Amino acid sequence: MNVSLFKSSGRGLSLAVLALALIALVVPGPVRAYPPAPAHRIFGLVRDEFGQPFADQGATIVFIATNGIRVAGSITPGLAPGVNYEVYLPMDAGMTRTPYKATALFASTPFRINVLANGVTYLPMEMAGNYALLGKPAGSTRIDLTLGVDANGDGLPDAWQQLLLDMLGAGTKVGPNDSALNDGVSNMSKYLAGVYAFDPTAGFKLAIKPRVGARPVVEFNAVSQHTYTLLSSTNMVDWEVLSFKIPANGAGDGPRKNYFTPGTQTLQIEPQHPDANPGVQHFYKVQVQ
Repeated sequence: MNVSLFKSSGRGLSLAVLALALIALVVPGPVRAYPPAPAHRIFGLVRDEFGQPFADQGATIVFIATNGIRVAGSITPGLAPGVNYEVYLPMDAGMTRTPYKATALFASTPFRINVLANGVTYLPMEMAGNYALLGKPAGSTRIDLTLGVDANGDGLPDAWQQLLLDMLGAGTKVGPNDSALNDGVSNMSKYLAGVYAFDPTAGFKLAIKPRVGARPVVEFNAVSQHTYTLLSSTNMVDWEVLSFKIPANGAGDGPRKNYFTPGTQTLQIEPQHPDANPGVQHFYKVQVQ
């Protein structure tokens, strides 16, 4: 996609500020030099303003604390299912008057997040995640970031919504819960799936393709830089993750739980049911990250 990300200008910006939440420990008697607490892992997915995972191999994500401490990590496409960055924040145990290490963060230290790519600083317009355990030593917090401008704060970047208006005309419903094509799939779902919300032929659809002398396969369009997981159900109520093979990779391709696609393609996957009972009817859906 042709991406035009918002470049920081220093004007009219309200940066989201997060705070690490730890319980300070009170140590009676003289102060002792205790080591820092185990690092806290922050990870997630950085998307550009058109909903695509940020794929610049040279990009860096930086957490900047108010006391000047900077902790950086690289954006790595396909790092894990639905994840393209991780940063380990060194934490101080809160048991000394001064940090055991100069790079350790105290409890309740606020910080902001920047993304640096090709000499340009990008400011996330949205940071989504569960902050309840943020800052817990040896813990993990997922924070997904969206780059761009969201003037009305509805969760969809202005550039993505403007693209819908340009392609479908004025009066198009571009809200997150609307469906620009009135096809029953919300604009937000299409944004997250990375498909063209203005093209009725480019939606995310599953098809069952029979094969002579072999198991049927599930076919769908896989979008570049996204991760796909197959789920199966016998009653359309209870769903579970199901392993699958990719026939195009040959007999040596073993079962997998998910697939990261480096390029857009029509993908066929073969479900691997542990109970290969031909009399059991199965339903499928695919989760996109």
